[in-house]
Amino acid sequence: MRILWSAGMILVVAGCVAQPEVPPQDTLPTDPAPSCAASGLSDLIGKSANVLETMRFAAEVRILHPGDMMTMDYNAARTNIMIDDKNIITTITCG
Repeated sequence: MRILWSAGMILVVAGCVAQPEVPPQDTLPTDPAPSCAASGLSDLIGKSANVLETMRFAAEVRILHPGDMMTMDYNAARTNIMIDDKNIITTITCG
């Protein structure tokens, strides 16, 4: 009987142990995803790719011409600039 009483008390005491509080979702720290410069470069679409020769970029930029091979890894901080066969900038995206 004494063993059962002791086991019961252990369970009761274990139930009294404070559980860690979990903060509400809106207060959890978040790491903002790095963003590329695509939105700031949208005015280049339709222009000659020659304008890129005089530009300096603060972050990684990948310039792709028709037929160029590219890796399939996604990098939210990288800017992709697609050039068509007439040397015109057609698309600017992140990735």
